[in-house]
Parts: sequence; C-alpha cells; structure tokens
Amino acid sequence: MTTPTRLRAALGALALALAALALPGSGTAAAQDGTAVPGRYCTVWDSHYSGDRYTFLDERMCLDINSESLINVYLETARNTYYWKGAWYSAAEAYPANFDLEGDVYSGEHLFHFAPSSKLTARSQSKQLVTGGIFKKCGTFVVKSDYHQAGAYRMVSSIDVDQRARSVDVPCALSSENGDAGGVGY
Repeated sequence: MTTPTRLRAALGALALALAALALPGSGTAAAQDGTAVPGRYCTVWDSHYSGDRYTFLDERMCLDINSESLINVYLETARNTYYWKGAWYSAAEAYPANFDLEGDVYSGEHLFHFAPSSKLTARSQSKQLVTGGIFKKCGTFVVKSDYHQAGAYRMVSSIDVDQRARSVDVPCALSSENGDAGGVGY
C-alpha cells in the first residue's frame, strides 16, 4: 500500500470511529462528569391505552438542564384523549386526567427521586414535576418511573404503566484547552 492510500485508509477509519462516538446512545449506561449542553432532552414517546381502551395517551419524560446545570424533570403528553359515544375527545379543564407519577433519575448512581400528583387539562401538555438539583454530568441518564392516570372524563378508565426504565442522552459541552468545561465541579 502506498503512503497516500494508507493515509486515506487511516483517516477513513478515524472518521468512522468518530462518527460512532457521536451517535446518541452509543455511550455507556452512566452519565459522565462534565458540563451538559443546556437544553431539554427527552425519552422516546410511549403510547398507552387504558385497560378498557376508552382512554389513550402519548407521554415521555424530559430532563431540562439550564446553564447552571440545574436539572428539572418534565412530563410531556400528547393525544391525551378519551372515547365517548362514538368519538374521541381531548382532556380539558372540565374533564381532566388525574395522574400519579413516581420515579427516580440515575446516572450510574441514584441522583434523585420524584413523586408528583397533578392533572392534565389539555390534549398536549408539558408539566414540570420536580427540580432535581445541580449535577455536573452529561451522557446517558436513566429515568425509572411508574405512571398511573385516571380519566380524562371517565375516572374509572385508568392507564397504569408500572416500573419502566428509559434513557435520556444529554450531550457534553466541549471543554476548553485546559480541560475545564467552563464551570465549577460539584
């Protein structure tokens, strides 16, 4: 192999390795020390029917991380609907869905617990559940939770989703030349 051919092959292998590192979820199951890029990062959407199939909901969990590395946990919902007399209707102030949600956030170790109860009063909503604290971490977080919803409208129609674990990938901020990510470590 000539030198330019070897160089092209080595650069191609390096580019492939760097591309694999940039893929979401390609990291370890634990977050790593470092500063997260501020933003909202969410699990994939999950769809749920009640046992009697009269209530339907799409939901996902999100970690909202600000520039000071404060983590807030959100529940985002869509298509929060119920079936009545041949048609589907959306949750509303007059016909809310009441929920209980209990869970934990991990990054290789347990970070914090949350257990809010509230109501959903619209077809799609974003509800802040808890302010978890300041964590100088980025990478893959795991949100484990139980979700129970009564309604909308028909409070005897419930959605029950027991213990599940879902991943949230949070990108790391680029470090400066001296290795400091731009903040004070905790």
